Amino acid sequence: MGIGVVMATSTYLPYWRGASTFGGLLRIGGSTSTGLAGTVQSGLTVLLGSFGLAGSEHAASMVVRLLALTVLATAVCLLARSRRIGAEPWRAAAVLFCVFLLVTPWFLPWYVVGAVALVIPLGDDAIRRAVLTFSGATLIPAPGLGGAIRSALRYGIPALVFGRSRRRARRGDGLSAAPPLARLGAPDDRRHGEQG
Repeated sequence: MGIGVVMATSTYLPYWRGASTFGGLLRIGGSTSTGLAGTVQSGLTVLLGSFGLAGSEHAASMVVRLLALTVLATAVCLLARSRRIGAEPWRAAAVLFCVFLLVTPWFLPWYVVGAVALVIPLGDDAIRRAVLTFSGATLIPAPGLGGAIRSALRYGIPALVFGRSRRRARRGDGLSAAPPLARLGAPDDRRHGEQG
């Protein structure tokens, strides 16, 4: 490990400019993206600015970040209290990652790759379908659309898919609870019933 630290330090040492090295992080820290939290922050900045509040951008940034931390902490607490977490830790990780995607003010489309990797082997078809729909919706270019319309499409369509999948699963309309890879290797029970 010591050799790795020496190599990393010597590689980045020419770029070190003291505390000003992190100036870019401080400048970008208040920025938003096209994610849901970024859209809420932009709207809140305009709303607070319309009341003549000085520093409305900073205030909106702080409110959105505080709400995001609250939602994330609540999700962690609910997952920790869940009886399913011991049996399905990957499901809990996928749910927590999806909550992160909802509340992060610095959303980039490639963040979805982690969620996709977590939900593919899950037995929860509703979560899988919603995340896969979200992964497609994040890549749809929406030039000219305002942030609120883009966010409504990006997050609303997967939410509808999730709700529809949950309803179908409760009614038993043919959604399998087995992961796709498990379904590929599963024997066909009807054929075994006819032979036996």
